[in-house]
This record gives sequence, C-alpha cells and structure tokens, in this order.
Amino acid sequence: MVDGAKVILCESCYNRVAYSARILTKPKTHIPFSRRPMQRRAVSPLSESVELVDGYGSKVRVAREKLGLSQQDLAKKLNERVTLIRKIEQETFRPPEAMGTKIENFLKIKIFEKSMPLDAESFEQYVAKPTRKLSLEEVARRKK
Repeated sequence: MVDGAKVILCESCYNRVAYSARILTKPKTHIPFSRRPMQRRAVSPLSESVELVDGYGSKVRVAREKLGLSQQDLAKKLNERVTLIRKIEQETFRPPEAMGTKIENFLKIKIFEKSMPLDAESFEQYVAKPTRKLSLEEVARRKK
C-alpha cells in the first residue's frame, strides 16, 4: 500500500517508493534490561536511617568553590549532569544516598547524618491514630 492505495510495483520501483515515502518496517519490540523484577526493601522506622543535613546545597557549593571547580567541572568529575549539581546546590533536588556519598567523598564534606531510630513506644505513638479528636492542651502535652 502506498498512500492508502494498493499498487503493484516492480522491485526497483518499490525500493524507490519505500525509501522516498519512508515506509517503516515493523518496529522492534522493547527488550527490558533485566528480566528479574526489582526487589524493594521495606525500611523499618525502628532501624537507623540517613537524612540530608540542613543547608546541604550551600555546603556543596562552598566546598566546590574552595576546590576552584565550576559546576561543569564537578559534574564531569562525578560523572553526573550539570543540572543535577545545580539543583543540589539550590536544594531543589535531594540526592539519593549513593550520589550523596559520591559527593561527600569527592568534596570531603558531610551532607548526610544518621537519624536516630524510633524506639518501639515512639513508633506506636507515631503510627497510632487517635480514636477521638484531641484538645490543644493534649496535643501540647504529647509533644513534650
């Protein structure tokens, strides 16, 4: 079919029409990179976790400037994109732990801190839903 019309062509004419009309062959199917499904690990709030420190973006910028590097240079050294470095410095992007440790090791700074795990009693209060509405006084007492 050429432009919606059935046409009988010789092989050389078909090749010319196919090339000029850019008739595509059947598209290749997508082959996934890994056939194994990704396993997710549940993180228990009772376990230790890491969090970004306040002002992590300015820490990264100051350390980068101390080394005399531009955002482009740092991105190249870390094998990351410049836009990610810019967003990290502006604190509009929270780097995952792997990327953060790469930044920490290269710039010799700390942008992650270990957060204290919840004990069992605090966890119960954290996830427990009150059965009735609390008064302002009760809320203030709970926060102490």
